[in-house]
Amino acid sequence: MVTETPAIAEALEVAARRWPEVADDRAALIKKLLAVGSATVASGMEQERAHRVERIRAGAGSLPGMFPPNARDTLLDDWPD
Repeated sequence: MVTETPAIAEALEVAARRWPEVADDRAALIKKLLAVGSATVASGMEQERAHRVERIRAGAGSLPGMFPPNARDTLLDDWPD
C-alpha cells in the first residue's frame, strides 16, 4: 500500500499526462513510473561507473617512480599464503 502524499499525487498527475492511455489506472501509472525510474537510476549508475573507470585510466601511470620496482613482491611477502 502506498500513501498518496502531495508529492506522489503530483507524480501521478505527470505520469497521467505522459501515459494518457492508462491515466485512470493509478496502479498502472505507478508501475510505469517505477519501471522508468529504475531504468533511469540504472543508467545513471552505469554512467557513474564509466566515468570512474575513465578517471582511473586517465591517472594510470601518472606517478612513475612512486614505488620501488619490487613493491608488489614486498607487500605480498607480508601476507600469509
